[in-house]
Amino acid sequence: MKRTCIAFMLLIAASGFAAPLRIVDLTGSPDLFPLEDAFGDLTGRATVTAPGADETPDLDSTDVLIVDGTADLARRGVEAGAVETFVRNGGGLLIAGLPRVLAQTAELWEQLGEATPATVVAADLFPDNSGYWMWTGPQGKETPDHIRYIRKAITITKPVRRAYIRSTVDNLYWVFLNGEEVGYHWSWFDYELWDISKRLRQGKNVVAFKGRNVDGPGGFHAQIGIEYEDGTRELISSDKTWKFHIPEEEGWADIDFDDSAWGPAKSISPMSNRSALPDRGTDVEGKLSLDASHPIFSAIADRFGATQIVRDLAPKPGAQVLASIGGRPAVISQTIGKGRVVLLNAVDTRGGLGTGDMADDLLTTCILWLGNRPEPVTFTTFEYLPPVVTIDGKARPYVRLGGDQPEGLVASMEMRVQYADGRVPRPGSMTTGPRPGDDDNAWQGWIALEDFQDEGSLAFRAMVRDAEGNVIFHRDWETEVKNPVNIALSVPANRFVTAEGFQIDFTGAYEGEFPEGSRLEAWIEDAAGTRVSRLAPSEEGEEFRWGYVVPNLAEGRYSLKTQVTGPDDETVDESSLDFYVVPQLDLTDFYSTTMRLSKFSTFDQGAIEREIDDIIAHGFNTLTFSGRRLGAGPNPILDYAEDYAQRKGMAVSYSFQGDFSILGRNGVPSVSVYSPQYQEALELRINQAVATCKRVPRLLNVQGYMDEPFQVGGKTFDDREPAREEFKRRYGIEMPTREEAMKDPALWLKYVDFWSDGFAAGWRQSYEMVKSRYPDFWVELTHDSHNTFGAAGGGFKGSWAVDDVYHWGAPFDSVNYDIYPYLSVDFRRGKFREVPVPRIAGMHMAFAEMRNLAYTYDKKLGFWVDSGWNRAGEASSRPTRS
Repeated sequence: MKRTCIAFMLLIAASGFAAPLRIVDLTGSPDLFPLEDAFGDLTGRATVTAPGADETPDLDSTDVLIVDGTADLARRGVEAGAVETFVRNGGGLLIAGLPRVLAQTAELWEQLGEATPATVVAADLFPDNSGYWMWTGPQGKETPDHIRYIRKAITITKPVRRAYIRSTVDNLYWVFLNGEEVGYHWSWFDYELWDISKRLRQGKNVVAFKGRNVDGPGGFHAQIGIEYEDGTRELISSDKTWKFHIPEEEGWADIDFDDSAWGPAKSISPMSNRSALPDRGTDVEGKLSLDASHPIFSAIADRFGATQIVRDLAPKPGAQVLASIGGRPAVISQTIGKGRVVLLNAVDTRGGLGTGDMADDLLTTCILWLGNRPEPVTFTTFEYLPPVVTIDGKARPYVRLGGDQPEGLVASMEMRVQYADGRVPRPGSMTTGPRPGDDDNAWQGWIALEDFQDEGSLAFRAMVRDAEGNVIFHRDWETEVKNPVNIALSVPANRFVTAEGFQIDFTGAYEGEFPEGSRLEAWIEDAAGTRVSRLAPSEEGEEFRWGYVVPNLAEGRYSLKTQVTGPDDETVDESSLDFYVVPQLDLTDFYSTTMRLSKFSTFDQGAIEREIDDIIAHGFNTLTFSGRRLGAGPNPILDYAEDYAQRKGMAVSYSFQGDFSILGRNGVPSVSVYSPQYQEALELRINQAVATCKRVPRLLNVQGYMDEPFQVGGKTFDDREPAREEFKRRYGIEMPTREEAMKDPALWLKYVDFWSDGFAAGWRQSYEMVKSRYPDFWVELTHDSHNTFGAAGGGFKGSWAVDDVYHWGAPFDSVNYDIYPYLSVDFRRGKFREVPVPRIAGMHMAFAEMRNLAYTYDKKLGFWVDSGWNRAGEASSRPTRS
């Protein structure tokens, strides 16, 4: 699709303006609240200063102060009450975004005092992050996905005004009160608030959680905040008085359930020792609606995005809600003494009110109003185009001037129309001028969109300049232009690279109505524009689907093209989506040198490309993706990184650690490796994994086994009935207890051998199943140099630690040598980080062992480099590229 740009300019001669506004910006958020964009055209109207982190802002020489969720006023030396005094004396305060953590919101509100125009629901009930992260380890009848059942009894002795639960579980959870489900939350990356104000009863109550950990270590943290009618408050945080249990028991969440047999959880760490998780804002969908006529919204329409992340706010008495989103306050203003306050209700994350094509207008008008500088010229009427117009429609923007206009005002209006490639419509296709029958201060412009030949967008700008040519007023807006029928193509599996024999699936969601007698064509085209294949779609609802099995195509870029042709053979819509064909990986003499991609929090295509190019420049040929899970769905960051790496010739490695074998270091698997049910459990996981792997043309290997497969403290010894039968079959005797075995060296040797073989017995079964379903990629044993030959390191002290991969035999395709601990310091000499001795000798010894293992079984040996440790002994957050 090509982009069309229209510039619409209104030129007005106006008198000069007063002294510039003095603005102090403490947001530190140029991307979220782009003040440079807001004032880029307002030369001479404002001076913006951003004091350094250690500077105390000078409020005495400030007209407008801007703060947001990152502004810690107390640390900047601003005394409590100083901001309130500043506002009362005539200053302007713009609260441009709220903190993501409720405790930080409470601190900010306390610092601002009466200058805060609203309260954040329940923030005052959770003034800190007190309490402990809790969890409980494996118990009898452990579930495969690590589900825990949690209860806390509380007693209510007086009337409750309001009460909330604030909670998170790694990874997801259900919350109950007195046996009734309150809600469900799917992410441990933030806290959710649950309102239980009207559900609490006098006397005993039980708050219960069903927490599910999907992978890695689990964790649970919760607080119950209560405010009573007498004004007193109570904060109950998770600690060892909360009861945990496995497995599920009937009625476990009910108020009268007997939990006397339930045990306490283990305190993992105090919340004060951990980084505070953000509290969820409210994802609100819908357009901005104006609640009141106000100078801030003169000529600003609802041009914000469809979804905003805001807080639940309760405006204070006297505050005015200027705009709402989905019924929730979005912009609030308040007058305090001689000063003014504006609150933009946006949580400090991208997608808030400070982004979008109208953000600079909103910021500009807010700041001018706060500084008591009403614009001398305004647009009292401004008719925007709708967000989407069709090519066969018309664009008719309309403006009317208002405000204190100086004498001798001369106004004119221009539209400049231009396609992205420089083409312009034929002369006479645009019209501007006063609207018939209206006064001289109103103008309209219109464009016949049937002259447009491409989809794109219309970008409009209206500006007012003073006599010196300075811009003193402007409005911007953007409208998307689409065909009457629009097909949006996508790849649901997010595989934009493919290879011979792989299938790539496309979907085309369409908007609009197909003219009667129209037809849809789809084909694959190479970079030269040659058609290589036609595709027939299947239709499901308002979506087309195509499946394309890649033939023997040359390496390079290809495109899926679609065209809708009307009954008169006119083109109604055209769409295109690129994908790439890469050669399949040639494993001949391929020795992997592996690096893991840095974590990206946002999708930045250029940053991902630079990172991968840098990794290649340092000699690495394989990129490991540990963020992938079984049956992984689309993930824009990981998908683009995988695709780009493969296009650049890299191999891809997946880390499904533990998923192929359902084994772990600290306990027996949920299903005994010696039972028939183990094969059934494996099949479900491996089928999911193979389905994911089949979408990756240059997949080198899959780390499907338990990372560093040592077994800790005897907890991994399986003494269940299937294991007992296998022990008797193998040795001809009944399985002894550990105490019995330790009394007899010969018996103890059998015991330890059987124990150590538990991992291998599970691994042999999973390896055979993987290779029978997908024989073309390597299955990597592990990347565990520093544990395979070191009995888990000195950190385990007196604990049992068994690992010995030699007797596992041939069921693996590659082993990966772990370089990173040897590039740092030796963590086996004394306590960890106590004696920083280089590990050159250890590196040589371990590498020789890994080499011998690979050569003995004629397998591949690779290398893995990841984060090392810095000079201070702290874990590095960036990869070590050496």
